[in-house]
Amino acid sequence: MTLTNKQNSFAETSFKQKIADSRLLKDNGQPNIRFALQKETSITQIPEVLWNRYFGDRGLQNWEGLKWLEKLFDQQFLPEHHWRFRYYLLFDECNRPLVITFFTECLIKDDIVSPRSVSRIIEKEREKKPYYMTTRSFLMGSPITSGSNIFVNLEHQQWKQGLAMLLDEVEKDQMQNGVEQILLRDFEVTEFEIKDLLLSQGFVRKEMPARNILSGISWTSPQEHLQHISCRNRVLIAKEALEHNELFDVQVFTGDSLTDQEIQYLATLCQQASVLHRDFNTFELPLAYYQQLMKHPDWEVLSLQLRDFRGQANTRKPVAVAFCYKTSNCYLPYHIGVDLNYLKTHSTYKQLIYQMVLRAGMLGKRELPLGYAAEREKRNFGAHTIPQVMYFRMADTWVDEVRVALKSQQL
Repeated sequence: MTLTNKQNSFAETSFKQKIADSRLLKDNGQPNIRFALQKETSITQIPEVLWNRYFGDRGLQNWEGLKWLEKLFDQQFLPEHHWRFRYYLLFDECNRPLVITFFTECLIKDDIVSPRSVSRIIEKEREKKPYYMTTRSFLMGSPITSGSNIFVNLEHQQWKQGLAMLLDEVEKDQMQNGVEQILLRDFEVTEFEIKDLLLSQGFVRKEMPARNILSGISWTSPQEHLQHISCRNRVLIAKEALEHNELFDVQVFTGDSLTDQEIQYLATLCQQASVLHRDFNTFELPLAYYQQLMKHPDWEVLSLQLRDFRGQANTRKPVAVAFCYKTSNCYLPYHIGVDLNYLKTHSTYKQLIYQMVLRAGMLGKRELPLGYAAEREKRNFGAHTIPQVMYFRMADTWVDEVRVALKSQQL
């Protein structure tokens, strides 16, 4: 056993003892069921090997990613960028995990999944009042992470009682901290038993944009990729991506290979893209976020630059960019940016998807999550779409305030 493995084993053993020493919770309906709940405010208080057993390949939800997010957003001063993380781990009497998840206390836009037409109107008002129609929330996951943010042991006989009790603890923390709502996101539409439980707990269900995922990647070249998709999609890729492939010079940046000025420009491209595809409306991230990710070994920047008429890379700025996070099996483009001036004339967005697909295969990654927007374009490259829903529940005190306000308007 290596020194690292010994350290991980010792950390996990110590944590299990901490669980055993924690207070046991009883389900009022079934007094013979006893659970141990461990709550932490930093991922560093949880053994890395334990957390990564359930979240190790989910991108920034892994131990290292959350440690990085905690440090970065603890140092921000604007209300929308100051996040506080909370971790909940529920175990049975035998220390078997029932439910593991994390929440971020943060400011959320009320139109987070509203139609684009609605968000455009609200954003106009926010130009004068930046925090118009925003709510301090307990958000399952974080405003950046995507995909499942919770582990539930559905094979355990008491998982429903365990999940309900964990949510009761989240509600207690919500009330103690004066947070107005609990928001649970990125559940699959087909998770019917979880849906029934959450609705019985007073949560309201709401549709959210579907996720697009390209999985089962086994190719390492453009030719191999084309063999894995339908004939129809081959024709579309040839027309929309391969036809323009020679127009671009593709570069990968890591570490200190970009200046602060270059990073700022690439971040601006991401902001332009977010305005164009406002399917998931969140606050813009601080420049420090993009600057710090360049220093992290698991991040890289995929950049597309136009070539000149001789086929050589010119001095013009990039026209498309993807900030991508790497795990052992996944390549995750969290932030995508495009220069809108070239979007239609050079099919930059489709070319960027194509280059991300090739890059994932080249790195030997098995999965490429492609985010929430542009479902048709992503399916053309072999991605499958997973319909998603979210659940929210407002604090009772907030609901009472709304009722009073509405009643006063009627008088």
